[in-house]
Amino acid sequence: MDTVTRAESFLESLSLTEQQIKEVCSVLPDSVKDSSETRIVESLVETQLEGSNTVTTMNAPRFNKFLRQLLTHYCDLDTTKESKHALCEKAVQWARDRKSVNLRHELELTLMSLYYSTYHYKQAETVASALYSETKKLQDKEKTVKACLCLSQVYHAMGNISKARANITTAKTEALKIYTPPDMQGELDLQSGIMQVAEGKDMETAYSYFKEAATGFTSRKQRARALKYMLLSKIMVNRAEDGEKAVRSQSHIEDIDEGVEAMLAIASAANRSSLAEFRKTREQYEEHLVGDMVVASVLDDLYTTMMEKNLLNIVLPYERLQIDHIAGRINLPREEIERRISQMILDKRINAQLDHRDDCLYVYASEDSDVVYQKGIDILSQLDKTVSHLNRKVKKLL
Repeated sequence: MDTVTRAESFLESLSLTEQQIKEVCSVLPDSVKDSSETRIVESLVETQLEGSNTVTTMNAPRFNKFLRQLLTHYCDLDTTKESKHALCEKAVQWARDRKSVNLRHELELTLMSLYYSTYHYKQAETVASALYSETKKLQDKEKTVKACLCLSQVYHAMGNISKARANITTAKTEALKIYTPPDMQGELDLQSGIMQVAEGKDMETAYSYFKEAATGFTSRKQRARALKYMLLSKIMVNRAEDGEKAVRSQSHIEDIDEGVEAMLAIASAANRSSLAEFRKTREQYEEHLVGDMVVASVLDDLYTTMMEKNLLNIVLPYERLQIDHIAGRINLPREEIERRISQMILDKRINAQLDHRDDCLYVYASEDSDVVYQKGIDILSQLDKTVSHLNRKVKKLL
């Protein structure tokens, strides 16, 4: 298949007419006829940007859409992020030079999403903030919502939870004033649930948001992502079984992908309180667990909770245990066990003492506080303050 045929096939997928396809292909340089799809798309964008006029067979709105489609497709291709940044930035500057405000805003949406997906958070913040200010003045609600949504995602990635929360709230408020397509509503619901997880507040609310997103997205990939977070929110409140039932229901079974399978394996490990299975799963599905900032942010806390639960079950029935015995029972390195037990002792989660002279852990009876005794102490303390105050007054009178 020659290059022109490949180009025509690609352009047909963008719903161009036969006449438009012929005109666009006619400006394709001969030097790229045998090149890859990446080079073809890049060349198509560059020829459109370098030309003094747009495609004559397209009106302005159709040409703007065509250019956005080319850039969006190019960002999805397997090429370097530097090349993607350079081409998108060039397109934005081209639209700015032509004083085409609406097109520039559309291209900036693509650019800010590209920056975010390639972890260039500062650049994404700069573009999204400027876009928000401009679209707010122009009363362009749809672009305002998208800019706020991107800002929320960026601030969450940067660890600024308060700003992330403020921006998703603004995005949802603005979205109420316009028609919100299913995918955009899904993104809003997904980000709202992510903020609940990040704040560690109400996991039931987070679950509701993720469930709405899982049924709202038109993309199977996005529905699967929402399912993964649905299960995560249930695992965090020790209700992994409920999450598994929801994920494996008839309405979601076709959306299960490798990422959801990874979370199901974590749920299984949590149900069995198996740290070894948890560690194995995290290593096996590293891309879907450690590589996902939403999941990775709570995995360590979940692992710590499971470890402490296992340690308490092992040590509480005894008064004295060898540290090596505990490590063997829980199947973890001794150094890790010592660090966790030391932290539990400092946090007063267990009344015990580590003795390295005989490499043992001594467990003592829990120190239950006597409520009556504590109230008596408080009353005597207040009485002492009153007597001292009266004593000072008497001295002044004398």
